[in-house]
Order: sequence, then structure tokens, then C-alpha cells
Amino acid sequence: MIIDLHNHILPGVDDGAMSMEDAVEMAALAARCGIRKIVATPHYQYGSSASIEALEDTFATLSSALEYEQIDITLEKSMEIMASDNLPELLQQGKVWTYPNSSYFLVEFAHDEERDYFDWLLDRCVDAGFTPVIAHPERYHAVRRHPEMAQQWQNKGYGVQVNRDSLLGLFGEHPFYCADLLLRKGWANCIASDAHTPQFRNPHWGEAFRQLPGVYGFHTLAYCLETIPERILGNLPLFAV
Repeated sequence: MIIDLHNHILPGVDDGAMSMEDAVEMAALAARCGIRKIVATPHYQYGSSASIEALEDTFATLSSALEYEQIDITLEKSMEIMASDNLPELLQQGKVWTYPNSSYFLVEFAHDEERDYFDWLLDRCVDAGFTPVIAHPERYHAVRRHPEMAQQWQNKGYGVQVNRDSLLGLFGEHPFYCADLLLRKGWANCIASDAHTPQFRNPHWGEAFRQLPGVYGFHTLAYCLETIPERILGNLPLFAV
């Protein structure tokens, strides 16, 4: 089962889908490409995001709409959580969503965040009982300068998620070169759309499925789109021990 772990499909809650119609169209585009499960990951920034209650209501309404439209997509919910000093406490108190029924959580950082802050915060989250999935490391200046950071995260059993469109060169050469390096080195272990609209940054995987197998191989794509996402959603260790 092909799983999209990072998608801003919930309408009207962040900079993703603007309407329920947009969200349904996004799901339909993904389904046509063979995606069978989407995890809705609205942005969460401490003190300035939609309430849990509003997100729950929107998720339920979208789930019903997909069922009504008979779109063959299973919808799950999580968050793309902006890193903050109190993130371990937010996780422990259940004030942010991890991946469903899992200790894994999706976290993003400011693009210019200092290198030391990544490991200081992530280590505290692990000590609190949670395992990070780092969103789009190719965007972070520190990772571009020190790509071995991603290797260290992988060695710790973290998820390292590069964006599909970075691999297609749609965010420019610097994110492309970094994402490409991480995937070739085996330091990234999942790929997601980070889709925001039915148009730009959309959930259509057609171009990726045409280009990426010839570059990285079918085994790598299956690993990053099926094996590791299934383990994250199953709350299982990412790698055999």
C-alpha cells in the first residue's frame, strides 16, 4: 500500500487546501496515481494554530465527503509540528497529534535553525517517549551544510522524510541536491508529497512515478513509500535489530 505521510489536505486550517472541494480533488488526484492512504498533517505552531476540536470536525467532514464521493483513499490524521522548546511537553500532554496510534510524530524546523538545536530538541522528545520523523530536511540550511546529520538521525531510528517535489527539482537546485544526496546515500527513508493544493504542490504522483524509478530504483521507492510508512503507522522500529 502506497502511503503519503505528509499532506495538507484538511481544508481551511492552514496554507493547504482552501475548501472542501479542493480537498476532495486532492484525494481524487492521489487515488488516480495509486496512493491508498493519506495522512492529513496540518501545520501546528504553538499558540497560533487551529484548535484540536476544529481539526477533528474538519477531519470528520472530509472523511465523510471522500466516502460519499467513493474515492478509494483511507484518510488518517496527524500534524506537521513546528519545533519549539516545549514540544516534549506538548507530546506528553496529548496537545499535538502524533501519527495515529503511534509514538512517531512529524516535526519541522525553521529553515535557518542552528545545528545544535535539532539534536537538543529531538533528544528531549525521545527521552519523553516519542520518535521523530523529520520533515523535508533538504530545506534546512544546517542539513545542506552537514548532510551527515540525516545519517545520524537514521542511525537513531528516526524517520527522515524528503519531499517528492524536491527530488523533481521543483523547489530549486539546493533542495534538489540535498534530497538527492540523502536518498542516494540511504540517509532518507521516506518520501511524501507535502501537497498543499490541487494545482501547485499537488498530490498527483504521475511525474514522480515516471522519473524517480529510473533514478533511484523501484526498490528504493517501495521502501520509502510503503515499507517505512507502514512501520511508522504500525508504531514499529524502522529497522531490524
